[in-house]
Amino acid sequence: MKAQLKYKVDKVFVNEFLRYLSIRDFDSIHEEDLVTYVQYSYSYVKQLATKEKEEIMEDFKTKDFRKRKDMLKCNSK
Repeated sequence: MKAQLKYKVDKVFVNEFLRYLSIRDFDSIHEEDLVTYVQYSYSYVKQLATKEKEEIMEDFKTKDFRKRKDMLKCNSK
């Protein structure tokens, strides 16, 4: 999987992201879907980095539970 991400996602991000996932995540997500999820998360982090803190907080308030969880997971890197 890391080979598939080598040129698309920062290596440090991939390593930290994978450390954050649980055994259940690895067991329940197909490898291709996991690659897509890591790519999406990396893109999302880059997008969040361009926003002001207040804008991120407003976005957070309007998101559903899953999106909030994704925001927190990505922001913890």
